This record gives sequence, C-alpha cells and structure tokens, in this order.
Amino acid sequence: MKKNVKNKVYTKLLKAKVKIFNTAEHEVKIDKERFDEINIKYNKPEIVGHKYLNLKKHFHNYIYFAHLLYLNRMPNKRILDIGSGMGYFPFICNNYGHNAY
Repeated sequence: MKKNVKNKVYTKLLKAKVKIFNTAEHEVKIDKERFDEINIKYNKPEIVGHKYLNLKKHFHNYIYFAHLLYLNRMPNKRILDIGSGMGYFPFICNNYGHNAY
C-alpha cells in the first residue's frame, strides 16, 4: 500500500471513532502518583515528547485500535509492538489478557 493511501486510511479510521470508550478501567491500573510526578517534570512544550503525557487521549486511541483488531475478544495472544512510544498500546493489550511487549 502506498504511503499516502495508508495515511488516508489511518486518518479515516481515527475520524470514524464514534463510540466513546471508557478509559477508567485501564486508568486505575496506572500508578497515579508516579504518573503525576512525570507529568509535572516533563509536560512542557519545550520538551520533546510532552504530547505523550495526555493519558486519556492516548488510552482512548489505543483502546479503539485494540477493538479494531478484536483484541478485546480474542484469547490470549503474544504481541510485539515495535516502536511503542510510551507503551500505551502494550499496556492496553496486557489489560485485555494478552502478553504484549
């Protein structure tokens, strides 16, 4: 698939998010005190990567992708996520019972 076609498909999938996913069940498994410490230290526009500290936004996106792949309904799988950034997708997959790395 050509790159511009792939980007259009990806954009279309993100815009098609009609269902609002409940992120609370995943958020309770985060160490809030530690996350808040990291957020205070690194959530500054001049620091590269500060955009990844928006927990609700990223959880919502990766829960959506997990549902697109039916990972919320599948039996346990081993998943390797290459270039996982902050690790939100493997975290969501592990919450669904998979072994994601």
